[in-house]
Formats: sequence, structure tokens, C-alpha cells
Amino acid sequence: MKWSVVLLLVLCGVLCHAQPRSATLPLIDVSNPAQQFIAFKGSITFSEQLTNEKMLQTQKATASGTVVSEKPIVAFVALFEWVGFGADPRVLSARHDHFFGPHDLPKGLTIDFDVPQGDVVTNDSDGTVTTSKYTVQLKFAQFADGSIWGDKSIGDEITAQRADITAYLQHTLSAYRLGDEQSFAAAVNAAPASKEHQQRTSAFAVRKHIQMVQSESGTAAAIALVRDQLKNADTRRASGHFQ
Repeated sequence: MKWSVVLLLVLCGVLCHAQPRSATLPLIDVSNPAQQFIAFKGSITFSEQLTNEKMLQTQKATASGTVVSEKPIVAFVALFEWVGFGADPRVLSARHDHFFGPHDLPKGLTIDFDVPQGDVVTNDSDGTVTTSKYTVQLKFAQFADGSIWGDKSIGDEITAQRADITAYLQHTLSAYRLGDEQSFAAAVNAAPASKEHQQRTSAFAVRKHIQMVQSESGTAAAIALVRDQLKNADTRRASGHFQ
């Protein structure tokens, strides 16, 4: 009888492990120290399917954050992390900076985040089952009065990004003033210069937005956008709260 029980347990362990799994988890805020500026919510569903003798795991996630801070927010950085069934941890850094925009993020505003979807191979190589999770950490926030919360090094990086973006915007506007709309378009399409990858990436995101406006509304609208962005940045710097 004892041998039968042992054999049954072994067979059950093998067969159960081969069965596709599914689980839905809520998004948990693990910010340290605890924060009371953005209320995050969302969920993620992990589902497995046996395909070509490989267990593929599909994830579908939602995530949003509602500003609950009494002080309007200018910029913030949040780090999302999720782990499925036996898969490696995945991380997404969500950065929002409204330094060049006309408005801050006021209390009550809700922001939706794009969490990548897709398939990964389940890898329970040692026979253990990894504990699934879906978490978010607010790493940094800057408020309308210039004060910050969180990792100061992130704030320094964002300040450096703003300097790069300012230089890029000024370059495109200078090209227009010295030439014409075609000169502006050529300056926009040129790769933003920067020594730091993260700063260059941020400037590229601005370029993409300008190109979208140009494509949808014309070059004149794109030029007006650049002027407004530089004006907004000048207004913030003139307040003495921002570099």
C-alpha cells in the first residue's frame, strides 16, 4: 500500500505539472517608503497553452494610476514588475514628464499604462513553481512647486533629459528661422544628439510626437507645438522652482 501511494504521488506530480495553468492577480503597490500620491490599480492574467511540446505562457495586463496628491504632479517614474509560471521576471519603467506641457497632473486625473502583452516559454526547470506576482513601485515624483519625492538620482537624470530636449527643440526652431518649413522638417528628422542613452531616448520620444503632429496637422502645427513647448519650459524655469 505504501508503494502504491508513493507511485501515485509521483505520477500525479508529473501529470499535474504538464497541465496548463491560469491565474489572475491584482496589481500590488510595493513602493518603499509607502506613497500617497498615485493610486495604482490593475490586474494581470497568466495563461498557459501546450504548443509544439512547449508550454507557452500568455499574459494580459491592465494598469492605471489616479493622482491623489494634493499638490499637482509634473513628472513621475513608476516601475512595474511581473512574474508568471516559472518565467523570468519582466520589468517596465513608466516615465511621465509634463515639464514641456501647459498643464500639470492634477488630483483626480487617471493615467493608463501600456503593459506589454505576449508569450514566453514556461521554464520550471528545477521542478519548483515560481510564485507569480504583479507589482508596481513609484520611484520618483516631482511636484508643481519643484519639490521631489523618491530617488534623487532619477530627478537628476530627468533634469539632464530636459536639457537635451530643450537643445533639440531650439535647434529645430532655429532651422526654421534661418530657413523655411523644409529646413524645420529636416532638423526634426535628424537624430537628437546626446552622450547618454537615456537622455537620447527621451529626445527621440519628443521627436516622434512632433513628427506625428506634422503628419496629422501639417508643418505649421508642428512649429507651433515646438514654440509652445519651449515657452512652457521657460515659464517653469522662470518660476525658480526648476532648473
